[in-house]
Amino acid sequence: MTDEPTELVKYFKLESKENTELKISALAAEQSGLLSKMVKHLDLSADYENMEPIPITNISEKTLVKVIEWCEKHKGDPMLEDRLPDPPEIWGKRATLPVK
Repeated sequence: MTDEPTELVKYFKLESKENTELKISALAAEQSGLLSKMVKHLDLSADYENMEPIPITNISEKTLVKVIEWCEKHKGDPMLEDRLPDPPEIWGKRATLPVK
């Protein structure tokens, strides 16, 4: 038996547009830009039982479940860099098209 303290996993409650409550770990929430920003800007208590759910009113329960599953699968993974080309590169290519 080790004397190392066990780390408690912090969870947040999410509420879908159907008013269904779902939970996601804090580490997994970091994988979603939206959830990560919401968690940082809201002063959420560590007391899961008394926590108000974060309303995600424009996402269905079915979709939110899939988002949570993906985030939980990839929790702790490094964030991927955005690999889209810079807008000026796109604008330059579009500007060369003839206008009729």
